[in-house]
Amino acid sequence: MTYNKEFMARAVELSREALSKPGTEPFGAIVVLNGKIVGECLNHSLAHFDPTSHGEVEAFEGLTKRERHPIDVDKLRIAAGSLLSERTMPNEQHMDEEATKILKTWAEMKKVGK
Repeated sequence: MTYNKEFMARAVELSREALSKPGTEPFGAIVVLNGKIVGECLNHSLAHFDPTSHGEVEAFEGLTKRERHPIDVDKLRIAAGSLLSERTMPNEQHMDEEATKILKTWAEMKKVGK
């Protein structure tokens, strides 16, 4: 899949929304199928007391429940925790200035205990 600015903008927007939602951290994820967003979620690790409750895992989990698609969420959890050096997908950085602003805001909020 090639880079799509609209998809990245939605993931960044989810991250921004997380700043005002208790129990979430600013790491939004979307699932795209056939050029359409079919799932999205935030990181709920704090709210669920579950270090694997990342946005990408929850986005797939919600999608599989809704669509009744046979994706093994446990395998996704294992993959989410795999070593970065073992991952084979190329990565590119986009919208880094906007994402950095969100992360800096989050860091400041953590300092003051919000």
